[in-house]
Amino acid sequence: MASVESIIVGASFGTFSFLMMLFHLVGFVNFPLKLHQTTGLSIGEHRWSTSIWWFVQVALTVICSILAKRNYDHLFNGLLLTDAMNNYFKFVIGVLTVCVTLTDSWFGIETHRSIWMRYRALATKNGTFLGLVGRAELVRVLVHFIAICLVIVAVCGMVEYEMYYGITVGSQWHYFWTHNFYPYLISHFRHVYHLLHILLMAANLRQLQHKLGSMQPPAVGVTERMEAYRAIYGELWQINESINELFGFSQALNIACSFAQIAFDLYWMYTMWMQGSNHMDCKCIEKKNYQM
Repeated sequence: MASVESIIVGASFGTFSFLMMLFHLVGFVNFPLKLHQTTGLSIGEHRWSTSIWWFVQVALTVICSILAKRNYDHLFNGLLLTDAMNNYFKFVIGVLTVCVTLTDSWFGIETHRSIWMRYRALATKNGTFLGLVGRAELVRVLVHFIAICLVIVAVCGMVEYEMYYGITVGSQWHYFWTHNFYPYLISHFRHVYHLLHILLMAANLRQLQHKLGSMQPPAVGVTERMEAYRAIYGELWQINESINELFGFSQALNIACSFAQIAFDLYWMYTMWMQGSNHMDCKCIEKKNYQM
């Protein structure tokens, strides 16, 4: 009978493989990449066939924009100017974020691939599993990452359900929320994938810190070990620079766009307040039908 530990290990790697498949489907991974619980990382060469899902995401982005144009009346027509511009800006920002994310994923293929190649090289050199991280520590990192993903899915699922079947039912906002689903989904996936790289880097730095802390200065060979650890730190620094290059611009744009959307929302609220609008009843507060 399989032990609890083996079940946890198998479930962790299986769930992680499923998440990596999702990252591949949304166009973030454009080369074969697998993490097996016994053989470790398997990294393939980039081929056009591995980028088919990237092209699918580009097509979905174009379709999303065309549908928004086609359904313009449902989205913006009949709203006050501030409402229409607020919705329009937020939709354009969401689509722009998807375009930048997919562009970074395409032009950063080799940078992305080099991250995993360096992790595998460090693991081979140090007899570990992923970088400096052994399998047991990696399982803990994966469990932490999977738990975060489940929390995000649960929260987003509740929000989406309330918006689709509660607050926005029968209103123009229902169309707006529907058309923004795809841009928001890609943006959330990007944040989660960035979080994975942050967790893996943090785990490797902890292992390096542990190695440095376990050194005894009077011991023989300290100088050689320090040189080896300095080389390892250099490799981790290169990986970190590649992560920043891969995610830096798109994440900065994400944050800037988020602040821009908040600014639009605040301006909209200020305008409604100045006009004394009474058309903002929320079902989640008063359990009434949402009115436009």
